[in-house]
Amino acid sequence: MLLNNATGESNTANGAYALQSNATGSKEAIKPMDKASEAIIALRPVTFRYKHELDPEGIPQFGLVAEQVEKVNPDLVARDADGKINTVRYEAVNAMLLNEFLKEHRKVEQQEATITQLNSTVANQEATIAQLSSTVVQQQRDFQATAARQQEQIEALTAGLQKVVLIAIDHSEAGSCSLEQLSLVRRKSKSFSLL
Repeated sequence: MLLNNATGESNTANGAYALQSNATGSKEAIKPMDKASEAIIALRPVTFRYKHELDPEGIPQFGLVAEQVEKVNPDLVARDADGKINTVRYEAVNAMLLNEFLKEHRKVEQQEATITQLNSTVANQEATIAQLSSTVVQQQRDFQATAARQQEQIEALTAGLQKVVLIAIDHSEAGSCSLEQLSLVRRKSKSFSLL
């Protein structure tokens, strides 16, 4: 069958012309192409020039070699009335290319969604790490402030206790330490130990 891509007409093996229809009503056994289009991955596009008798101007061409295409998928070539390979069915190749493009496009969309999700997860983790770092820094400051206050309290208690002890020693050396004063020294030393 030879196909004229410009008009949609095809020449069948018996020489009759038929109009190619893309309407659903003229087709049967319609199903998704799925993996059938993966055959085009094996096709090898080439540049070429037609022989001088076919194209005297020698215009550069881009396409496929029908014999190579037949080895990949015999359904992608058209044959003449004698059954010889005549041309590549580029309309079928184009449909396969579209199917492969759409499959890759879906993959890219899925990858973009995954990347977006991963970026969001990373951003959340970075925010959590920053918050934890801030908390640790604050805890260190609080600990240092508490340690400084406790050190001040210890120094104040030590100074107060030293004063009480000196007063007691002074009174005992002077011999003028009364029972009331000793009791007062004991109460002050107990109050310091409670702090």
